[in-house]
Amino acid sequence: MKSSDYGYFLLSIIFIAIAVYNIIVLYVCSYIVGVVFGLTGLIYNCSVFLLWLIMGGILTKLLN
Repeated sequence: MKSSDYGYFLLSIIFIAIAVYNIIVLYVCSYIVGVVFGLTGLIYNCSVFLLWLIMGGILTKLLN
C-alpha cells in the first residue's frame, strides 16, 4: 500500500463518516421535530376537545 493509496483510503473513510453523521443528525432532528410537533398537536387536540366538552356542558345546562 503506497502512501497515496493510504491518503485516498483515509479520505474515503472521512467522507463516509461525514455522510453517516449527516444522516444520523438529519434523522434525529426530524425525529425530535416530529415528537415536538406531535406533542403540540396532541395538546391542541386535547384543548379543543376540552373546550367542546365545556361548551356542551354549558349548552346542556342552558337547555335544561
